[in-house]
Amino acid sequence: MQPGRKPLAVFVHDVIGQPSDGAVDAGALAEQLKQLLDNPELRRKLGTSAREWVARDRTWAHNAARYHEIYRRVQGDAGDE
Repeated sequence: MQPGRKPLAVFVHDVIGQPSDGAVDAGALAEQLKQLLDNPELRRKLGTSAREWVARDRTWAHNAARYHEIYRRVQGDAGDE
């Protein structure tokens, strides 16, 4: 990846909704991708939003706290039996 270039990540459930059967509507996804290709301002806004989300919600400290809570719940559930 080139410095200064941002990768494109698509969260399908955010873009076209969560399909009930797990199948992705390729036509809907293609339309959303076309909108991104045709709209540099939308790409910029999504990129800014994604960077802010990662900086806020995907730090090592945040992820460690999330995993700690999951392990605590699992361990607590196992002790309830």
